[in-house]
Amino acid sequence: MIVENPVLPGWHPDPCICRDDEGWYYLVTSTFQWVPGISCYRSRDLVYWQSLGGLLKGLDLRGIPDSAGVWAPDLTYADGLFWLAYTIAKQIDGIFKDVKNYVVTSKRIGDPWSAPVFLNASGFDPSIFHEQGRHYLINPQWDPRPLPGHHRFNGLILQEFDCVHGMLGNSRTILKNDDAENGLREGPHILKYNGWYYIACAEGGTGRRHRIRMARSHNLWGPYEVCPRPLLCSWKSAATLRKAGHGNLIQGPDGSWYVC
Repeated sequence: MIVENPVLPGWHPDPCICRDDEGWYYLVTSTFQWVPGISCYRSRDLVYWQSLGGLLKGLDLRGIPDSAGVWAPDLTYADGLFWLAYTIAKQIDGIFKDVKNYVVTSKRIGDPWSAPVFLNASGFDPSIFHEQGRHYLINPQWDPRPLPGHHRFNGLILQEFDCVHGMLGNSRTILKNDDAENGLREGPHILKYNGWYYIACAEGGTGRRHRIRMARSHNLWGPYEVCPRPLLCSWKSAATLRKAGHGNLIQGPDGSWYVC
């Protein structure tokens, strides 16, 4: 399959793609302060996309400043349900982001979503990984404390959860930022392929050093080895500069892997 880019011209920040058991691909994006929240599109071939409008039509974002609101939603499909995790950021000025992460579920994209379940407030860009009926949340830890050994982007943390009891057990840092470009990683997604767990994440910030980095492990909880070369990067390149998004990977109908 030959993909001509952009498949969705215009403003579609932080895309995330999943596939259901009927062969439809669904793509969601950040909407910040705009409502209805979380724009959604669907496709059969990853090339031609149909707009389905905003998914969270009842979302109340009154008082949210420009560029705050819904950040980097994550859409997955598991156990016969769509799972939608998203951040609501209440401010962007200063070092206290004041973020809260939620999850909602639905049997079909067009059906009403469940009541939001609060997950955590430890950082933004939450993403869900499903395995054998269990569910895990990964997100960057935002740590504004001025303590030795702490960074505002303080690594990627993982924790199990369910929609009845919320977060289960303790969160663990599974990938630090010490070796990251500009000392930060965000927008993580986990996938499993051929016995390996892979983390795809954005790295380096939203400037010219923005890139997508991969790490892998035989164990979900790590340790993870980081690929020394970025998966996608425009730094020190003669190519036209394009923002790489948040490192979401999806396997297409031809079996090839794509990044958005």
